[in-house]
Amino acid sequence: MSNLRRVLERQQKEEEEIRRRRAIEDQEADEEEEEMFAATMCMLNQSRQHCRRRAPNVDKRRESRVSREI
Repeated sequence: MSNLRRVLERQQKEEEEIRRRRAIEDQEADEEEEEMFAATMCMLNQSRQHCRRRAPNVDKRRESRVSREI
């Protein structure tokens, strides 16, 4: 009976170790996904800011061209 108990305990420990590893892998995957999302949002915000900064400069150039033509 004690041999069977040892086998069962070993199997339980192995299953717990597998669950623990999977939990760690899931957590790491979630963290990586969050980092990728954050990086994507930063890139999108930078792109939007770049477009917003360019628009007034374009308008100023147009105004200066219009004033020169008149």
